[in-house]
Amino acid sequence: MLADSTAKTMDFLRTIPFVSSIEEAGYLDKVLTVIGIFAAFFFLKLLSKAGKAAVGATKSSSRIKNALWPPEKQASSLEKRGNFEQAALLYKEVGKINDAVRCYQKLDDPVMAGEFLEAMDCFAEAEEMYRQAESKKHLKNVLIAQDKWDEAAEILLAEGKNSMAADAFEKAGMLLRAAEIHDSANNFNKAGNLYKSAGESLKAAEAFEKAYMQDKVFMKERPELAVLAGDLFAESGSAKEAGKMYALGNRPDDAAAAYESAGMYQEAGELYFKAKQYEKAAECFKLSGDTIQAALVMAEHMEAEGNLSEAAAFYHEGDNTMKAAEMFEAAEMHAEAAECYAEMGEYRTAAECFEKSGQTLNAAEMFQHAGKFEHAAELFLAVGEIEKAISMFDKYGRFYDAGMLLAQLGMTGQAITALKKVSAEDRRFREANYLLGNILRKNGLLPEAIDAYKNAVAQDPVGTGTMDIYYNLALILEKEERHEEARPIFREIFSINPDYKDVRQRTETKS
Repeated sequence: MLADSTAKTMDFLRTIPFVSSIEEAGYLDKVLTVIGIFAAFFFLKLLSKAGKAAVGATKSSSRIKNALWPPEKQASSLEKRGNFEQAALLYKEVGKINDAVRCYQKLDDPVMAGEFLEAMDCFAEAEEMYRQAESKKHLKNVLIAQDKWDEAAEILLAEGKNSMAADAFEKAGMLLRAAEIHDSANNFNKAGNLYKSAGESLKAAEAFEKAYMQDKVFMKERPELAVLAGDLFAESGSAKEAGKMYALGNRPDDAAAAYESAGMYQEAGELYFKAKQYEKAAECFKLSGDTIQAALVMAEHMEAEGNLSEAAAFYHEGDNTMKAAEMFEAAEMHAEAAECYAEMGEYRTAAECFEKSGQTLNAAEMFQHAGKFEHAAELFLAVGEIEKAISMFDKYGRFYDAGMLLAQLGMTGQAITALKKVSAEDRRFREANYLLGNILRKNGLLPEAIDAYKNAVAQDPVGTGTMDIYYNLALILEKEERHEEARPIFREIFSINPDYKDVRQRTETKS
């Protein structure tokens, strides 16, 4: 059939003048060969285009078919063909969550299933997948999303995220556990607040104490933390610790009360004193057995109040005798001041205070203790204590005064002894010997009286100051029949004062 067709074609071509000319020239076979080659090339091109058109038509048909299928069926088809991941995505698009999860499970990837569920906010289902996969890392997030803080906190704690774990325990209402974690992490302030909220007063107090000390290390003064710790220690019945923290928080009154309730009376007394609660301070010091400190506290209080007499009495009770004396003096209670000075051995000051108070005898005795014998003698003499006065004059070396007093008392022998002790350098040497001479003459000791009178004049001539002495001397000389010595003396006196006593008669008679 093909051959017949070809022959017919050649016959047709020969009818064409151009072709018949070529044939006659002998080139027809060659031309036909070339035409055949070109024809074959174009035929093959046509076949190629036809094949591609057929393939495109097939694909287009498939797309049309897919476009016409619902995604659910497409997903089902993909799942059946084992393309689980693509199937899961299509299931996800149409909201077929369980089918999507099934696909992921077929992939043996519960974590991927969980993540898919988590992204869809299906937290409970995601939790189930993560538990199946035993992935705590993923489980933690969905637990938090569901406010399951207690289990989430345990996972965070296992991961070493202590601060986050503590916050989770707090949100779970497990305040004590949260506080313990913050405490171990040195977050003492946070721990204290949580312990307090959990009703653990003692642990809260200890945490706030550590918070206070921690801040102090960094030069931060936080007295409010100390006071808070003190309140909580007190609430928990730890009075001693409460007192310590109140003191650090500059709350001396509260600290004192806490120490007092703990039986720490010495510490309580010191803090009551700092808080200016003097009576309580004194009472605590007494309870501690420190009666001296108790008295001194009241003394300072009374002094500050201007009650000097009571202040003095308390100072004296508190063994601060010097301060007591000063207070008594300031209160013009000189006798009491004197007693205090005497206790301290301040005899001269004591004597002066006794003298101011009008207690002359006591003043004299204090001057005597102070070695002020002259003043003591004068005061003894003023109150009629002659013998004591004499003793003082004698000790002080005032032999003339002693001799004169002894003579007044009729104690002749002692008077003579005292007067004989008066030295020539003494300004009262003349008076002493004149008195001595008189005493000796009165007692018939004439030779000794002559010597005393002669010592009194000390070779001074008769004059206004020596006239009495010379007259007595002349009388004794005359009585001793020593007229040659007596007569010139009487004459000398007469020449100076003719009217002196009986010298006129004596000179006339003797002449």
